[in-house]
Amino acid sequence: MSTQTTTTLASTTFQWAETIPGKWERKLDEREHQVLMYTRSAPKYAPYYGCCSVKFKYDVEDIIDRVRRAWRTLRHDHPSLGASVEDTENGPVWVYRVPSEADAAAWLAETFSVDHSGRSADELYPYHDTSKPIFLKYLPATQEVVFGADHVYCDGIGILLFLNNVCELVARPRSVVFGTGAEVANLSLPFASVLDIPEPSPDALAKASAIIKAWAAKAANSMAVSSSKDSTQPPGTCRKLTMLLSQADTSNLQQAAKAKGMTLAVAAHAAVIMATKRHGGPSTDGKNWASSLVFGYRHKARPPYNSAKFPISVLSVGFPEAIENPTGFLDASEKLRAAYTFWLSSEDAIQLIEPLRNMVSQAMKKAPGSGRMALPNVVNIGVIKDVQERYGDLEVLHLTGGMREIGPSVDNHFLTFRGRLNILSNFNDAYHDVASIERLMQMVKEELFRGLDVQPVEH
Repeated sequence: MSTQTTTTLASTTFQWAETIPGKWERKLDEREHQVLMYTRSAPKYAPYYGCCSVKFKYDVEDIIDRVRRAWRTLRHDHPSLGASVEDTENGPVWVYRVPSEADAAAWLAETFSVDHSGRSADELYPYHDTSKPIFLKYLPATQEVVFGADHVYCDGIGILLFLNNVCELVARPRSVVFGTGAEVANLSLPFASVLDIPEPSPDALAKASAIIKAWAAKAANSMAVSSSKDSTQPPGTCRKLTMLLSQADTSNLQQAAKAKGMTLAVAAHAAVIMATKRHGGPSTDGKNWASSLVFGYRHKARPPYNSAKFPISVLSVGFPEAIENPTGFLDASEKLRAAYTFWLSSEDAIQLIEPLRNMVSQAMKKAPGSGRMALPNVVNIGVIKDVQERYGDLEVLHLTGGMREIGPSVDNHFLTFRGRLNILSNFNDAYHDVASIERLMQMVKEELFRGLDVQPVEH
């Protein structure tokens, strides 16, 4: 029996082990169990499924073959793409079977496709086949590549790192051979293995309990994005709206935020809070904002798991945070800045991850988020530096993405690429009219510019 080389005590708990020749297994860590719980909560509707796309300019005749070959090579470089979660008498486990050349060809045929409809990635977003846990699709009319993955495979930053690798291999093809099992060395490890997380101390457990109690009390009186439809019906179509700002406007916003002592991420978050208040009208008076602050921990993972070599993994975590009765943009941004600073600088934060995760699951059951109201979610991805603007003659023009939302929540994502801020809203049309979310996004933009005292260059 073989085992994957590991270096920490934590990683030995979740290492890959060869149970029979050619079959490898490992346990799921608690973070993966949590994501799996969500993804299996409504399998018919594929919750927690991410779809990201990259648009490029590349004048070569064999582009479809290049994308297909890149996907095949990525199957070798990132073999966790070919793994699956299987149920056993001891609970779910990750299983990886070493493929032959024929197996790899079958996987390629199953997961790769070319869409000749002429529609763009944004136009196709509601209609992707999410019954497959992983897929790659090329759109020749718009020169876009779409990558879709169940969230149990990777987080948002992982998907963006993966798009970097896609572009690299399209521009610079590389061949691989299947059947030897050499790719097993590239299998991803989970959160608990690649970060040295100490067992929570009694003080950390007490602090986690206090944080959750305070958050739950504020969440009981939380503002939300009002549903414009009957939210008792089953989920409908998952939709995504985007608002792409100009380079000039983005630069002006970044400079204004810096001058006010905050990041653009904090400013954008504050804009969502105040836009939610405006969108809800008098019903939000005196209400708190209660959700979570999402942080990526990939940069803190031990090498080589902190690099683009291991993007197929979930290394992000959300910490509960509530802003009490925000009275305006500056009030919200000041409170958010303090919250971001606390979680980024707290030595206890990493100890609190596991106990908080358990407690949040319990608290969320009691918090608002059903019926006609839904807690707003904000994910600040930041400035994308891991995807280059050029790979030789291949020029990357744009990238975007989203997470399928099957409930009444509205997920707001912010990312900046090529100097342009992209505001994304993910929602389900069973609960929200497109016009309602368009109005919300316009309010976010207005609050962002007004809050930072910036006049838009382009309208």
